Amino acid sequence: MRREQRFHETVALNGYLYCVSGTNGVARYASTLHAPIMAGGGPGSWSTSADLAAGIESHAAISWNGRIYTTGGYNGADQATVEFSNIEADGTTGAWASAGVTFATARAQHGTLAYNGYLYVLGGAISGVPQNDVQYAPINPNGTLGAFAATSAFSTGRRLHAVAAYNGYMFVLGGIDGSGFQLSDVQFAAINSNGTVGGWTGTTAFTTARGGLGATTPLLTYPDTPDRVCTIHC
Repeated sequence: MRREQRFHETVALNGYLYCVSGTNGVARYASTLHAPIMAGGGPGSWSTSADLAAGIESHAAISWNGRIYTTGGYNGADQATVEFSNIEADGTTGAWASAGVTFATARAQHGTLAYNGYLYVLGGAISGVPQNDVQYAPINPNGTLGAFAATSAFSTGRRLHAVAAYNGYMFVLGGIDGSGFQLSDVQFAAINSNGTVGGWTGTTAFTTARGGLGATTPLLTYPDTPDRVCTIHC
């Protein structure tokens, strides 16, 4: 299946690629597309899975412990909701459900990641204004979340940035600041065992500032596809 789609999210899990929601510039999709990852590294045929509660764009999505989570986004107004779906053996998504909590202050174009049993929301735009806050919530065994709390903020509010976690550290890369300028900086912070993060430190910037970028740590996040990274147009 192929359709024009942007401002969607892509996740890899258990040998499948998932393209979650997004827009074609006219309508917002609530559906999730999935395709098997083939031996050569590319996706097989795309199929449609279960719908989210509503069409959404500029949200964030991650996988954790056999589930996909979506956070926030825009569907005519900024959102603060979190939904999750269990992944079935055939690669389809089960029914989407509320994670039971919302995070502080609805937003879009933010980053989300999961690490060591906690889900994080980082930065993004609130009514178009870039933020630098970091919020975290424990992931319960049934997939729901505990209450969100604030932890150490990074420097310079931003939207359309990239986030990643690896080997006990969290990273924020690039994005677009409140003046509309693209950024090239990279910041990192240690992830503590209680879910909080330590102080943020700048490290080597990448060449050419950019927003709307992506970052991945495939050995940690996608153990069944450790040596391939895909760009996907659904």
